[in-house]
Amino acid sequence: MKTKTVIKFSMIFLIVILLGSTVSIPMANAAPNAAASWCSCLVFFQNNRGLPATGDANFSAYKYASWLSTHGYNVRYVTPSKTFTGAGQFAGAGFIINPGVLGSNSTAGHIGVVIDVKYNSSTKKWDIYFKDANSNYALMPGTSYPKTESNCNNVGYRLVSTSSLSGVSFFYASKK
Repeated sequence: MKTKTVIKFSMIFLIVILLGSTVSIPMANAAPNAAASWCSCLVFFQNNRGLPATGDANFSAYKYASWLSTHGYNVRYVTPSKTFTGAGQFAGAGFIINPGVLGSNSTAGHIGVVIDVKYNSSTKKWDIYFKDANSNYALMPGTSYPKTESNCNNVGYRLVSTSSLSGVSFFYASKK
């Protein structure tokens, strides 16, 4: 008799546990899904690449790669080659523009996510295709503004052409 009682109790307990695991109980402090919002270029970059925030709302975008290298990340800088013709060579890399270069903010600079980098031998210019937030760079042909991406509602797909890569850098970051 005791064995049957233990088996029944065990079965009832198992059923209660299984039913309980399928019931959704709302948590009092759970935040609802946030709607996409306006973002700075740095916040978009951090969201898009899954990288940490600096904790400083006024942090200069052009200093972010250096900040990452002192906060547990390997930062590898890369330089495009005029002779390499492979599409997407730098896709996903960070694209930093120093303050005042190519029309970037005079104190914070700018940061974006590279889509592609190509050297145009006929114009002798670099064509840098990237996505960013909060900028006035020219849109890539065939795109419109704004797009919502990485929880930011002011994302643009951009194209900047320059004869010199002076004042710009490209990098990849990975956790140490």
